[in-house]
Amino acid sequence: MISAKIFKNNGQTYKIIVSGHSGYAEEGSDIVCASISTLAQTVCVGLENVLKLKPITKISDGYLECQLTDDIINNNNQNVQIIFDTFESTINLLLESDKTLNKYVNLEVKNEIY
Repeated sequence: MISAKIFKNNGQTYKIIVSGHSGYAEEGSDIVCASISTLAQTVCVGLENVLKLKPITKISDGYLECQLTDDIINNNNQNVQIIFDTFESTINLLLESDKTLNKYVNLEVKNEIY
Protein backbone atom coordinates (compact mmCIF):
# COMPACT_ATOMS: atom_id res chain seq x y z
CA MET A 1 0.00 0.00 0.00
CA ILE A 2 1.12 3.53 -0.73
CA SER A 3 1.12 5.86 2.25
CA ALA A 4 0.78 9.56 1.41
CA LYS A 5 1.20 11.88 4.37
CA ILE A 6 0.66 15.60 4.26
CA PHE A 7 1.99 17.66 7.16
CA LYS A 8 0.45 21.04 7.89
CA ASN A 9 1.16 23.79 10.38
CA ASN A 10 -1.68 26.24 10.99
CA GLY A 11 -3.35 25.00 7.79
CA GLN A 12 -0.27 25.48 5.61
CA THR A 13 1.40 22.40 4.11
CA TYR A 14 5.13 22.24 4.79
CA LYS A 15 5.97 18.59 4.05
CA ILE A 16 4.79 15.54 2.15
CA ILE A 17 5.97 11.96 2.47
CA VAL A 18 4.93 9.29 -0.01
CA SER A 19 6.16 5.75 0.62
CA GLY A 20 5.49 2.16 -0.31
CA HIS A 21 4.16 0.40 -3.36
CA SER A 22 0.50 0.00 -4.16
CA GLY A 23 0.43 -3.66 -5.15
CA TYR A 24 -2.25 -2.83 -7.71
CA ALA A 25 -0.32 -4.60 -10.48
CA GLU A 26 3.10 -6.07 -11.04
CA GLU A 27 6.08 -3.73 -11.04
CA GLY A 28 6.35 -1.86 -14.33
CA SER A 29 2.61 -2.14 -14.99
CA ASP A 30 1.26 -0.54 -11.83
CA ILE A 31 -0.69 2.54 -12.92
CA VAL A 32 -1.63 3.43 -9.35
CA CYS A 33 2.01 3.53 -8.25
CA ALA A 34 2.96 5.45 -11.38
CA SER A 35 0.18 7.99 -10.85
CA ILE A 36 0.94 8.74 -7.21
CA SER A 37 4.69 8.75 -7.84
CA THR A 38 4.34 11.19 -10.72
CA LEU A 39 2.08 13.42 -8.68
CA ALA A 40 4.54 13.51 -5.77
CA GLN A 41 7.48 14.19 -8.07
CA THR A 42 5.50 17.02 -9.64
CA VAL A 43 5.48 18.75 -6.25
CA CYS A 44 9.28 18.61 -6.14
CA VAL A 45 9.62 19.76 -9.76
CA GLY A 46 7.17 22.60 -9.21
CA LEU A 47 8.99 23.86 -6.15
CA GLU A 48 12.52 23.41 -7.51
CA ASN A 49 12.32 24.00 -11.26
CA VAL A 50 9.32 26.30 -11.60
CA LEU A 51 9.46 28.37 -8.41
CA LYS A 52 13.28 28.07 -8.14
CA LEU A 53 13.13 27.12 -4.45
CA LYS A 54 15.29 24.64 -2.58
CA PRO A 55 13.16 22.37 -0.39
CA ILE A 56 14.72 19.44 1.44
CA THR A 57 14.07 16.47 -0.83
CA LYS A 58 14.77 12.80 -0.18
CA ILE A 59 14.03 10.22 -2.85
CA SER A 60 14.83 6.51 -2.86
CA ASP A 61 13.07 3.35 -4.02
CA GLY A 62 9.47 3.69 -2.95
CA TYR A 63 10.08 6.81 -0.84
CA LEU A 64 9.77 10.54 -1.52
CA GLU A 65 9.92 13.30 1.05
CA CYS A 66 9.69 16.99 0.25
CA GLN A 67 9.92 19.49 3.09
CA LEU A 68 10.02 23.26 3.03
CA THR A 69 12.89 25.02 4.73
CA ASP A 70 12.27 27.78 7.27
CA ASP A 71 13.21 30.50 4.77
CA ILE A 72 10.61 29.22 2.26
CA ILE A 73 7.97 29.01 5.01
CA ASN A 74 8.80 32.52 6.27
CA ASN A 75 8.34 34.01 2.78
CA ASN A 76 4.70 32.84 2.84
CA ASN A 77 4.70 32.13 -0.90
CA GLN A 78 1.14 31.51 -2.10
CA ASN A 79 2.43 29.58 -5.12
CA VAL A 80 4.02 27.00 -2.80
CA GLN A 81 0.66 26.32 -1.19
CA ILE A 82 -1.02 26.08 -4.59
CA ILE A 83 1.40 23.29 -5.53
CA PHE A 84 0.81 21.42 -2.25
CA ASP A 85 -2.97 21.96 -2.42
CA THR A 86 -3.02 20.57 -5.96
CA PHE A 87 -1.22 17.44 -4.72
CA GLU A 88 -3.76 16.95 -1.92
CA SER A 89 -6.77 17.71 -4.12
CA THR A 90 -5.67 15.33 -6.86
CA ILE A 91 -5.14 12.41 -4.49
CA ASN A 92 -8.52 13.10 -2.90
CA LEU A 93 -10.18 13.18 -6.33
CA LEU A 94 -8.57 9.86 -7.29
CA LEU A 95 -9.70 8.22 -4.06
CA GLU A 96 -13.23 9.63 -4.33
CA SER A 97 -13.65 8.74 -8.00
CA ASP A 98 -12.66 5.10 -7.52
CA LYS A 99 -13.38 3.74 -4.05
CA THR A 100 -11.40 0.55 -4.80
CA LEU A 101 -8.20 2.62 -4.70
CA ASN A 102 -8.56 2.93 -0.91
CA LYS A 103 -7.02 -0.53 -0.54
CA TYR A 104 -3.95 0.63 -2.50
CA VAL A 105 -3.46 4.22 -1.33
CA ASN A 106 -3.84 5.72 2.14
CA LEU A 107 -3.92 9.50 2.52
CA GLU A 108 -3.28 11.01 5.93
CA VAL A 109 -3.26 14.72 6.73
CA LYS A 110 -1.48 15.67 9.94
CA ASN A 111 -2.43 19.09 11.25
CA GLU A 112 0.04 20.50 13.72
CA ILE A 113 0.15 23.84 15.49
CA TYR A 114 3.43 25.40 16.51
